[in-house]
Amino acid sequence: MYSLKIVNPVHWRDSWSAEIGRQLAVQDSSYDLFVFEPGVERDDVLQVLKDVPSELYELFDVSPTERDDCEIWTDQGHCYRHGQ
Repeated sequence: MYSLKIVNPVHWRDSWSAEIGRQLAVQDSSYDLFVFEPGVERDDVLQVLKDVPSELYELFDVSPTERDDCEIWTDQGHCYRHGQ
C-alpha cells in the first residue's frame, strides 16, 4: 500500500488534501500523512497530484506492522513500516 507524506506543509494547500480525500480511498492519516487503502495504485495518487510540485510530498510503500516495529504512527494508533 502507498503513503503520502507532506514534506513542506507551509506551501501545501488544503485544497490538495481535499482532492486526495475526495478522489482516493484513505485508510489512515496523521497531520502530514495519508495512508491509502490497498488497491490505490501509485499512478492513481500521482494523477490526483499532477498539479502539485513534487518537492512538496513524498510517496512511498508502507506495510502494517506491530507497535514494537513501528516507523510510522498514525492518529488512529496504527503502525506502519516503510517498504513491504
